[in-house]
Amino acid sequence: MGVCWKVRVWDNSGNVSSWSPVCNFSIGLLNKSDWQASYIGFPSEAGFKNSPQLTKTFDLDETGHCMFLYVNSLGYHEVYLNGLKVGDGLLSLAV
Repeated sequence: MGVCWKVRVWDNSGNVSSWSPVCNFSIGLLNKSDWQASYIGFPSEAGFKNSPQLTKTFDLDETGHCMFLYVNSLGYHEVYLNGLKVGDGLLSLAV
């Protein structure tokens, strides 16, 4: 779900700023049916083992004006799109 917002401020003399540009943010997946994921790891006889390097490749059946990829990692991750790194962050909380 996306949310849009904009702000303006008043100083202690009553002067008001112009409105900021409209910005937006996502509040994530709210419905259980929105969660469609699978664990990424190396298979073993006992299930999946933890790995220092996990990779997932996938194809999209649809494209749109704006799409989100939610990455949940404890520490380092990099996201690539069509072979190019998305963003320039390292050890980022979000991309």
